[in-house]
Amino acid sequence: MRQRSFSFVILATAVSAVVLAQQVSLPAPLASHAKSMVEAASLTGTATVQPLPGEPMTVSFWFSKPNKYRIETNEKTWVCDGQNVTTYDKASNTYSVATMDSPVPKSVEVWAWASFFEKEPYKYAQAAKTGSKRTVKGHKVTEVTVGWKDGEETLGTAYLDENNVCWGFNYKSGEKEWVVLAEQVTKGDAALENSKFVFTAPAGATKAEMVAKATFASVSKVFQRNCMPCHSSNQQAGGVDLSSFDTLMQANIVVSGKPEESELYKVISGPRPSMPKNRSKLTEADQKLISEWIKDGAKGS
Repeated sequence: MRQRSFSFVILATAVSAVVLAQQVSLPAPLASHAKSMVEAASLTGTATVQPLPGEPMTVSFWFSKPNKYRIETNEKTWVCDGQNVTTYDKASNTYSVATMDSPVPKSVEVWAWASFFEKEPYKYAQAAKTGSKRTVKGHKVTEVTVGWKDGEETLGTAYLDENNVCWGFNYKSGEKEWVVLAEQVTKGDAALENSKFVFTAPAGATKAEMVAKATFASVSKVFQRNCMPCHSSNQQAGGVDLSSFDTLMQANIVVSGKPEESELYKVISGPRPSMPKNRSKLTEADQKLISEWIKDGAKGS
């Protein structure tokens, strides 16, 4: 879920220079906003999303604790009932259903508001900086830019008012950039009605089979079944700790986008794989999953 012309506050030097072992200290406006998101029971809003370049679209969202959401754009609808996520494509009039692998929506269109679902918002930020004050849609806001690495360097600048309301953001990942400006955002003290998170297929819609996406969460399950406890945080055999995304990437055994050049994939594939040691080799499905994850950018989410 996500959205997109305002100048973007660049933290390039900070992001590239900072390698942190723990979460950065968040600027006061962002820390207050994160706290208010954690405390809210519901969040609703409407915004204009502008990809750069590209045509603007409208996004509306309804969030409810602990893990339910509905997101509507001109092109798609996402509905999460707390267990499954239904994705509806309006152009093809098709929908697919997948098991929820994370309570946090991954759509760019709602990046800054998705912290509503996180217990520790911006936990993986590698840099954070307060920018200038400005007026957005009639609201006086402070710019706060956050930088992190999720396969590639990513920057997000949130526009926060004095009441901890986010009135939009700028999001940049690699060569792609979006500007999102809110028309309305409302925090609530009570959860929304469950009926809002029930998907009803439109007339004539057909169900499509969901092609599973290789995520670190799915790859991590393979590690848990086959590589522990040898490559845990306690043992770290060969200096490799597979217990988290950060420790895996610190081992320098993954070349993003290139499984054939990644030591992680090379040791578990081929006719005589050297890993897992003293155990059965990974199934073809597990090998393919790891290969696809690396090929897709070896992202942490």
